[in-house]
Amino acid sequence: VLNYDGFKNTNIVVEAIVENLDVKKKVFSELEKQVSPDCVIVSNTSSLRVTDMAEALENPARFAGLHFFNPVHKMPLVEIVRHPKISEETVEALYAWCLKVKKTPVVVGDGPGFLVNRILIPYLNESAYLMEAGVPVKELDQAILNFGMPMGPARLMDEVGIDVSDKVGKIFEQSLGERA
Repeated sequence: VLNYDGFKNTNIVVEAIVENLDVKKKVFSELEKQVSPDCVIVSNTSSLRVTDMAEALENPARFAGLHFFNPVHKMPLVEIVRHPKISEETVEALYAWCLKVKKTPVVVGDGPGFLVNRILIPYLNESAYLMEAGVPVKELDQAILNFGMPMGPARLMDEVGIDVSDKVGKIFEQSLGERA
């Protein structure tokens, strides 16, 4: 949407804009004034610190990360990302909401990549090294499908977007250094 019409009647707002901390903080600051006091506000960030985003809100207790995975319609897992000022009511409400929309919630702490992307980034890096070494994309993706994953790493990077993967990788490198 391009404005906040109708936001007063929402119980939850999921932000899914560009991975830019300043832009997200600006949106959260504006958004908080446009929703009811009991509305839960979440970010679908995959790489930025939820603790940093919470600083933009007057009431950070009702804010969390809610990290969905691509493609959302196929991937059941969602991370509920805690920060130091979150309320237990917010965590419980998000957990219940995730179950209601048929997702599998896991509550995680705030840190670079949360849980899943801390595992995913090395996996994607290794896949890129294999492709760089000459392993054909189709063979690599098929091997991962045969292993039981829902899609191969090349397809996943394509669906997420090479530009997004690159940007997230750089954010991880800032946080984790050479390990990323």
